[in-house]
Amino acid sequence: MQPPTPELLTVHDIESYIVASQDSGQRTRALVRLAGMKVMFLGTLGLLACAAAACSAEDPVISLGALDDAGDFQPSADAEPGAPDAHPGTPDAHVQSPPDAMAMPESLQVSFVTTPNGGNYAPRNIVAVWVEGPGGAFVKTIGRWAGTRRSHLVAWVQKSGSDADAVSGATRSNHNGTLTVTWDFKNRSGQLVPDGTYTIRMELADGNSFIASQNHQGTFTLNKNGTGATQMTSGGGFNNVSITYSGR
Repeated sequence: MQPPTPELLTVHDIESYIVASQDSGQRTRALVRLAGMKVMFLGTLGLLACAAAACSAEDPVISLGALDDAGDFQPSADAEPGAPDAHPGTPDAHVQSPPDAMAMPESLQVSFVTTPNGGNYAPRNIVAVWVEGPGGAFVKTIGRWAGTRRSHLVAWVQKSGSDADAVSGATRSNHNGTLTVTWDFKNRSGQLVPDGTYTIRMELADGNSFIASQNHQGTFTLNKNGTGATQMTSGGGFNNVSITYSGR
């Protein structure tokens, strides 16, 4: 006797199929085959529930299997582990994309070349770079090449109180090379400063100075407004000054 077609499976079909199996061996095989029908039937219910709840109309329909001519349940290739994706390259709806990369914080880079000032211990020299805010308020030292003679950086001492911020190096032996400093737009207390106009101050001493006018003094303006920019300038004994604001 041929087993009932699973697509048209009814309770009457199941009863007729079992009754028609006369001996115990046939009944055993009938129960095994019906168990296979049950697996496929439950699988079909699962697919229908998925489709009703969340599945897209474009999702592939996967067959769990079918009964062969002998009435035995045969799983399909789609149901086997490792079966190829029906739509290779289609993004998985359940895989979340990585969050957008965080924006890089604002930063400032200042590079410059120094020149001699004719002091009594030239070509040795000491240098300080600092930032002032509106009204000349001291914000932070962002570079200092000076040791025991830092008191001769008169303007810097008056503004900063001879703080210990940003020691970039000891007393320089000459004017070779380019000096570079960076600033993360934080004040000496570690707080981010607001947008506005800031002044980058530079001072160089190569002698025993007691007033600021005896030293090289460089003054450059920075407009912190979120738009990146680079300016090239010189002044006050400082050459090839490059001020690069990253923006945001």
